[in-house]
Amino acid sequence: MKIVTQRKGVFSLENALAMATASQWAYKSYNDFIATCKQFGFIKERYFYIERRNIIVVIFGDDNNIVVAYRGTDAKSLKDWGTDFNIFMSNQHGSEGRVHSGFYNALMLTIIEIKQAIKLLRDKHQKIFITGHSMGGGIATLLGHKLTTGTPLLPSTVYTFGAPKVGNGIFVEEFSVFCTVFRVVHSNDLTPRLMGIYYNHVGDEYYFNYRGCLIFKPSFVYRMYDHLMSRIKAFRFFGGIRDHSISLYVQAIQKAIDDCTEVK
Repeated sequence: MKIVTQRKGVFSLENALAMATASQWAYKSYNDFIATCKQFGFIKERYFYIERRNIIVVIFGDDNNIVVAYRGTDAKSLKDWGTDFNIFMSNQHGSEGRVHSGFYNALMLTIIEIKQAIKLLRDKHQKIFITGHSMGGGIATLLGHKLTTGTPLLPSTVYTFGAPKVGNGIFVEEFSVFCTVFRVVHSNDLTPRLMGIYYNHVGDEYYFNYRGCLIFKPSFVYRMYDHLMSRIKAFRFFGGIRDHSISLYVQAIQKAIDDCTEVK
């Protein structure tokens, strides 16, 4: 896993790959996560695995960076589905903006331990990255807001993959002042389109079309056209589910790096 210097407000394919990989790690069992950390050279005191009511977050770091990654929805877990479908809006986020109650409750289950882990790891003013896939991306977004507006102030950069909408318009406006979110969407992925008209996305969209080209902030018309073409030319009739896979996100980003793809 390679993390490069993160320029403020500038999307990095290398860091997107690192964060997508970290989001994959969050799906691992405790033993597999520990083995992976050892394989990549992280010492025991530099990684954490937190599980609370089936909400899982992994944290690891070195002398330069700290990564916090939330696991996405476990399709076999009724608790996870309960979190996803708790779509009532909550204003408990300390502002006038309202957010997804399920994601907010999941955040509050883990935030104390996350702050404790960061405090232990951040002995050299390391950069903080927050990431997650699917439901994990939604919770990661709220964590980014908490860390960049709370006490102590912990400036963070957020990369999400296939994340759903998390809050109303007021929350999005407040959020954009404090924290940078790079929101990656893979082609037909259905999850980012869920939640309805009262919810809004945070951060600019970086969209991989069905050919693997990376598009910055595609229009609604372009996305609909791309979804149609993926069905006609790539035969992705069930792409809304297939394209949500975190493995396909990793593959798409790696291919873009290998092909020296530029954001269009």
